[in-house]
Amino acid sequence: ISPLVQRQLELLSEKGASSWLTSLPLKEYGFLLNKQEFQDAISLRYNLTLSSLNRPRLCVCGEPSTINHCLTCKLGGYVSLRHDSLKGTIGKLLEQVCKDTVIEPS
Repeated sequence: ISPLVQRQLELLSEKGASSWLTSLPLKEYGFLLNKQEFQDAISLRYNLTLSSLNRPRLCVCGEPSTINHCLTCKLGGYVSLRHDSLKGTIGKLLEQVCKDTVIEPS
């Protein structure tokens, strides 16, 4: 087995790695995936090629839109989207237990 496949198997077998598959689809917390998002998540999980439908071939920075590049490029927007999504989810949860929670604007 190649080192990449070995590492992937280790990550997939970690405790909680499959919890997103059994979580309740709560729209208010962003846990509701449409068909495309679910297919993308499965492709990322199993290192499959993402569908090229509705996807640009090049990032706005000029590099090819590979999975790794899209998840790390600060110009492409995915890093900001992930940050804002997590920020919103944590902020909403904190608002339920802390009365002085302020969520930074995007």
